[in-house]
Order: sequence, then structure tokens, then C-alpha cells
Amino acid sequence: MNRRHVLGAAIYASGQAAWANDLLGTLKGQLEAAQNAGRQSAPVVPQFPSRFDGGVVSPDAYFQVFSKNFNIRGSRAIQSPIRGLGLIRTPPGFEPVFLNSMATFFGARKWFSWPANQPSGTELPAAEQDRVRQDVLSRLSWDMLVGPVWGAGAPRKALVWSAPDCPFCQQMELELASGADKKLQYELYYLPTMLAKSSMVANQIWCSSNKPASWLQAMARKSIGSSASCDQDYYSVAVSDALSVGHSPAPGQIVKPTPTLILDSGERGNWAAMKSRVAPA
Repeated sequence: MNRRHVLGAAIYASGQAAWANDLLGTLKGQLEAAQNAGRQSAPVVPQFPSRFDGGVVSPDAYFQVFSKNFNIRGSRAIQSPIRGLGLIRTPPGFEPVFLNSMATFFGARKWFSWPANQPSGTELPAAEQDRVRQDVLSRLSWDMLVGPVWGAGAPRKALVWSAPDCPFCQQMELELASGADKKLQYELYYLPTMLAKSSMVANQIWCSSNKPASWLQAMARKSIGSSASCDQDYYSVAVSDALSVGHSPAPGQIVKPTPTLILDSGERGNWAAMKSRVAPA
């Protein structure tokens, strides 16, 4: 082979190498683009696992753990409406606290990972906050809430944050009483509150022996009558905080219900927006 042939072969080989490099570069770019697209569409992997206890732990056990980290006078443990989490009833001015038996995971309006032997906790990222709220929904003890008021026997469940002295809430009840209840695909369970902070009506509903009937009486502006005090009247604040509904950023300040519905799937909205989903025509 003469020098011209050698040079030609070298040029050919060089061209082949350049072509191969270009092809590899193109394939690499396509692969990276596909991987990036996959990353964008893939579900967010939570930074912290949800730590709900598997078994039933007595309220006192939760309170003992809570007391190690906090010294809030007037706090006490009560029965929790969320399976696997204890509930600490805090005095006015403090937020409710849910926690597991090791206090490694707790929250109120915000959820934290806070090991019992650590001086402080870490707020869960936004994506994990949403996942925990969905876990809360899946672990709700519905029979401990007010309901079902409407849609008994329907295949799905939904929470309603509502108030007897809220005009839009009254409109929702009128529509349900006028036939919309016949179309319900959800059992409706209520978290009663009141716009007038001085009113004790919500407490009376919670402490009634027949909570659904008392809710309807309150909506009809009928007297519920006196009721003994009970711990269940704390559930509206506690569960709404756990699901981040019904409260403004300032602790203890209630915003006007619209009312707000939360489906067991996690979807939420006011009655006008959710009516076609909850009670399709």
C-alpha cells in the first residue's frame, strides 16, 4: 500500500470516527432528553417516610412522649380520629399536635419529622406534606366525625368543613334537602365550625348523642339544647389543621367556610366546584 492509500485510509477512518462520534453524541443527547422527561413525569420521592404507628397506643403513651419535648401547661392527650397517630389537646393559643408513639413524626398545620431525642425537628417538604395529608385521609376514623349527614350508603366518603351561620353553607344544605342528596356518590361527614367565635353551637353538635341530627337542627336554626362537654369538639380544629383546610396562616383564626369539601381521593373545593363530582346529574 503506497502513501496515498495509507493517507486515504486514514482520512476514511477519521471520517468514520467523526461520524461515529456524531452518532454517539446524538444518541447521548436523545437519551439525556428522554431521561430528563422521565424525571419530570416521575412521581416525587418523599424525603421522609410517613411514620404512622401500626398498632393502637393509649393516649397517655403519646402524651408521655410529647411531654419530653414540650412543656405546655394545660395540654393533655385525647382519643385521636386519625388511626396510628395520637392527638394532644393544647390550650387556646397553641396548635393541635398529632404524633406517633416515638414522636418521630408529628404535626398540626405543618408536618415535621422530629426524633424524640433531638432538640428540633425538620419540616417536611411540600410534596411530602401533601402525601401525609393523603395518608391522614386514608386513616380517618369516619365514625368519630359528624355523619354521615347525607348520602348514607354511598360508595365513597367526603369531608365537609362547614358552619351553620355561613350563608353559602346554608345554600348547600338547601340544595341537598331539595333532592341533590338523591344523586350523592359520597357519604358526607362534617367538621362543624362557627363564624361567630362566641357561639357554642359547633361544640353542642360534637357533644350530641346524635351528631347528624344535631347538625340538621343547627342548620334549621333550631335549638340543640345543652350538651355535656366532650373532647370531640376539638376534632374540627385538629382534623382541619391536619388537612390544612379552614384556617388562615395565623393560628386559631378561622376563615369563612365556602363550604370546603375534601373527597377521599384528596381533591378539594367549594360546593359549587365539587357538586358535579359529588352529586352528578
